[in-house]
Amino acid sequence: MSEKVRRADAERNVAAILDAAVAVLGQEPGAGIAEVARAAGVTRQTVYAHFGDRGGLVGAAVDRTAQQMAETVAALALDEGPVVDALARYLDAGWEGFERHPHLLEAMTSSLGPGPTDEAHAAAVAPLRRLVRRGQRSGELDDRLDVGWAVAAIAALAHATGGEVAAGRMSGRRARAALHDGVLRLLGARSG
Repeated sequence: MSEKVRRADAERNVAAILDAAVAVLGQEPGAGIAEVARAAGVTRQTVYAHFGDRGGLVGAAVDRTAQQMAETVAALALDEGPVVDALARYLDAGWEGFERHPHLLEAMTSSLGPGPTDEAHAAAVAPLRRLVRRGQRSGELDDRLDVGWAVAAIAALAHATGGEVAAGRMSGRRARAALHDGVLRLLGARSG
């Protein structure tokens, strides 16, 4: 087998493992290497060869998810239109990610601690920070709020909302609507 073929096989394996890790850990945060390997259609040894251990695998899954979220957010055109509409697009994109992988954040935090999880959020948070600033400059959002605090409060509200769904105390539809309403109130959104 040529080096080029081996490299292509390795790249396919890595992609399959990361896809499986995001899916499996998103549904079962305590899942181990064996469950991820099975879902990816590879051996545990293949997973260990590429990622070293569970922490390395989870870290790579975090990076993969953050990259996908950054790409999604970049496509949202957050600099266009009314801030309230752009904010709704941003929240919907985040919520859709949560619905696909409701327990991924829990797997990340339990395996990696808060530092890497914070880094993974950075790519998605920077556009939100710009959006809040734009809304404050345009008068659509309360300009008395500290932007850093507002962004942290939005993240906390989103996590709390997801927790309510995960605990079965709220339907996804109700939670999504409550998140929208809560964020708009939090930011002091003013209608045009």
